[in-house]
Order: sequence, then structure tokens, then C-alpha cells
Amino acid sequence: MMNSTARFLILGWPNF
Repeated sequence: MMNSTARFLILGWPNF
């Protein structure tokens, strides 16, 4: 879960 949140913040949008 944390990994998803971190990626979302870094990318700025759900691009995974």
C-alpha cells in the first residue's frame, strides 16, 4: 500500500 501511495505522489497521477 505504501509503495502505491509513494508512486502516486511522485508521479502526480495514477500512471501505473
